[in-house]
Amino acid sequence: MFGVSYPLDMYALRNGSRPWQYVLIPHDAIDENNTLTGLAKQFNN
Repeated sequence: MFGVSYPLDMYALRNGSRPWQYVLIPHDAIDENNTLTGLAKQFNN
């Protein structure tokens, strides 16, 4: 659909959406009592 030189977050910005955010979360940090928001705050550097 898009070339490699056209990132999806740029597409989102040009079309009124929010840009993508990426967070690397270690597999051993995933637990039943963790929320995605909490994990993102913990591992977003």
